[in-house]
Amino acid sequence: MAVPEVSTEVVAERGQWAVYLLVLGPDGVERRRLETYRTEALARTAASVVERTASRRRPPRPDQP
Repeated sequence: MAVPEVSTEVVAERGQWAVYLLVLGPDGVERRRLETYRTEALARTAASVVERTASRRRPPRPDQP
């Protein structure tokens, strides 16, 4: 069973910044909107936290020590 790859995307929308979660799995790509923020800096900080949390919760790949 393949482990899904997780990343985030920060996009400007209607004067705010939206954070999207992108999950690449065996069935394709799933894109979910997480939250909007008033500044780009806040959105990028939130995206970073989400990515770090997702990478901690995934099991390690066999090719990594």
